[in-house]
Amino acid sequence: MHSFLCLTLLFIPAVFGAAYERPKPILEFPFSENLDDDGNYQLYWKPNKTHVTFEVHVKTRGYVGFGISPNGKMYPADIVVGWIKDGKTYFTDRHSKGHSEPVIDRSQDWTLLHGEENEFGTILRFTRKIETCDDDDITFSDEAMRIIYSYHPDDPETETGSMPWHGVKRHGTKSIYLMSANSVPEIEDDVRTVDILNGNYHIPPVKTVYHCRVFSLDALGKKHHMVKPLLNQRMPLMSTICLYTNVLQCTGNTWELITTAMKYKTPQNRVVIPFSDGKSAHGPFYFPKNIGMPIGEPDDDAVYILETHYDNPTELTDMIDNSGMRITYTPTLRQYDAGLLTIGMKVGSHHIIPPFEEDFINEGFCTEDCLRQGGPST
Repeated sequence: MHSFLCLTLLFIPAVFGAAYERPKPILEFPFSENLDDDGNYQLYWKPNKTHVTFEVHVKTRGYVGFGISPNGKMYPADIVVGWIKDGKTYFTDRHSKGHSEPVIDRSQDWTLLHGEENEFGTILRFTRKIETCDDDDITFSDEAMRIIYSYHPDDPETETGSMPWHGVKRHGTKSIYLMSANSVPEIEDDVRTVDILNGNYHIPPVKTVYHCRVFSLDALGKKHHMVKPLLNQRMPLMSTICLYTNVLQCTGNTWELITTAMKYKTPQNRVVIPFSDGKSAHGPFYFPKNIGMPIGEPDDDAVYILETHYDNPTELTDMIDNSGMRITYTPTLRQYDAGLLTIGMKVGSHHIIPPFEEDFINEGFCTEDCLRQGGPST
């Protein structure tokens, strides 16, 4: 009796695909990308002059969602949803009208090429024209495209019926150069990498939180050029993640002062790398071959702060984050320094909207003297 129970428990994971490797695509796809950190959602794609063909391998027996979004969010977005039920593949071209279930397009411009359900999960292959002339579709371009994805262990009850919500952990976004993924510039032979990570931070069960970690790059010893920043992971609750430097120009150089300066966003902080909700190209992003972002400069004291903003609306208690950035850099300085212009109004205790206002406009101005400090003199 005990042996039978043991064998039964060992057999259960294989039924749901845990013991099976992801099958390889039948067609040749020059590009592929893991869309989630657990390897549950793999994307393959192949562009040509008129179309882009995609194939997704997803570890689920339920529905699969895939889409293009200008801002990396559910709305607005050009979306397809597919699943296999009783041996039949269901596949629809949709678009979102809000942060809710997408509606079916009048013009079905995404074409299903293949659908199957196997031991691993669900495979869908589909294609679409680069430009469809449909207002509900998003044109593929050479810029970084914001891919959104979702999946669920269950199928919708009917082809047009409501879909169960995918939940917090079964969706995400990633930015990919769909049309120009092969245009990777050459980089120096002496490049090195450094990881700046959140160190398995246990996100507290509150709706929003900012977490800061301090890092030192004083081992560099001199100015280097960063040639490739990369967001190495993106966990579902991440909203923004930024790397700051130049934080020691106030007074002193203690860790406590650095943390305080970061907390109150002192004007001395300089943004080096910003990622917002995964929408910056996971890429990786390469600087042009004659341009590099300076790091390790003496004026920065080689001290950096990684600030991560988490949105946790359902106040989950079991979320651990080790996301962060991987910086590829070289001691061989390039011809030009890259710079980052940060504009906008600082929101704080002096940012006041009068009561009972139906709308209110704040205007910010940057003087010529201010611009001259960060730009060329001509």
